[in-house]
Amino acid sequence: MRAGLAFAALLCFAGFGFAGLLEDFMAKSFEPGMEVEAKQIASGSHYIIILDGKEAYLFDNSEGKPVYDRKRIIGILEEGEKKAAGYEDKKKLAMSLPAAINAAKNKTEAQCMLLTGTDMHECKDKQTCVLACMSNPNCATPLYSDGFWEALLDWSSARKRYAELLAKYQEGLEDALGKPEAIDEKTAIVSELQKIAQNISQNPLFLNRTDEGCSGAKVARRCYEYCPKIDYSASRLQEGKKSLEAIKEILLSAQKQAERADAILSQSAKHDEYLARRMKDFAELRVKLANSVRKANMTSKELALKVKDEEVAPALKDLENYTAKVIEAGDSGRYRQAFRMAEEQQRKYDELSRKMQAGLEKHQQAIERIDKASEKIKKSSWLLGNETSSEQLAKLEAMRQELLSAPATLQKIAELDAKAAQIENEVNLAISQKATEIASGNESLPPEALKEVASRQLAKGGGLPCLPAIALAAVALVAFASRKD
Repeated sequence: MRAGLAFAALLCFAGFGFAGLLEDFMAKSFEPGMEVEAKQIASGSHYIIILDGKEAYLFDNSEGKPVYDRKRIIGILEEGEKKAAGYEDKKKLAMSLPAAINAAKNKTEAQCMLLTGTDMHECKDKQTCVLACMSNPNCATPLYSDGFWEALLDWSSARKRYAELLAKYQEGLEDALGKPEAIDEKTAIVSELQKIAQNISQNPLFLNRTDEGCSGAKVARRCYEYCPKIDYSASRLQEGKKSLEAIKEILLSAQKQAERADAILSQSAKHDEYLARRMKDFAELRVKLANSVRKANMTSKELALKVKDEEVAPALKDLENYTAKVIEAGDSGRYRQAFRMAEEQQRKYDELSRKMQAGLEKHQQAIERIDKASEKIKKSSWLLGNETSSEQLAKLEAMRQELLSAPATLQKIAELDAKAAQIENEVNLAISQKATEIASGNESLPPEALKEVASRQLAKGGGLPCLPAIALAAVALVAFASRKD
């Protein structure tokens, strides 16, 4: 049941005898947006409250509060399982089985015992069976028919075994019906009774002309038709066996209620903890949300002075609007929804923050590249010549002012950064070429270079060097100037 439907249904329960205690608990403990429903347990005034598909509480509607005692929960769940599965009815059927069987067989069984003389004499072998049969004049006629006394012995033995098993089934039956392992023994007894009932039904004493193979041109077996058929409850035994098997399943299911109770208590504790801290957590979340929006606004203002990005303003507005929705959800009592929405708010903030930070970094990178290229030109101006140096420095300064005087688009920043990199590469190439030409003697040092070497030599306290020494020193200075900072 979806949350809205569940809560709407709860509002209607009172009108249909659904007590208000549970209704009040549900209203206080759960929020709109939660998937929650209450299912009544067959054991009476108890309800399982299901939250997000998991059993979260066992609620006692007579007390108006959840049950937290493990032993009591297990007992309630076990009773509910038994009632829902019809345990008592199945138990009654299993308990009444011996009486029903005896009632069904006793009349016709006693009649057959009278007809065979086994009501007066025990039939346990040929001699005793013949003696029993001879005690009834009616039995003397078929006695010497082929297989008659053997059939009488088979029935007499089966009848006794059937009675013994039935008595054994009845021993400690009520206690056994509460223990799954004891039910197996009772089920085995019923299975053996079924076999005996089946065998007796095929005994020649009871077979008559209506049975297959007993009449017509193809008589295939002995059919004495001496005693009326006895009802040894084949169908009752089958029903009883099914009841025993069902009872065992019910008891096994009931035994699992301890694990179920633990799961319920775990969910109860989890949700109780949530209820206890949700207001505090939301207060902290509210501060966090406000800070994130404040930081985003501060960064956007800093960015607006340097970078022109038309995607930032709509993203910032979206962040502000969504943050307001998160706060509105919490203020209306939908705390869990607010906490979940906060994850999306954080994603939106992180995405916007990364975007703005990237723009600022690209702007700073372009400024630093321009400054680096300018510094290199200034260091190498004595080698490149004043005219070339001044020209390149002017270009770089114009680029720098373009970045600092007004916000630039990301595309423009990328273009200026690329131009600064190009100028730096050109300067490096020019320096390298100069170094090569001077070292090979194909070009003499410009006056500026000679002055630089001489000034450095004098600064060390030495005299003016000779021309070969100046050349070597100049090559070293060229190499120094051409190195990459």
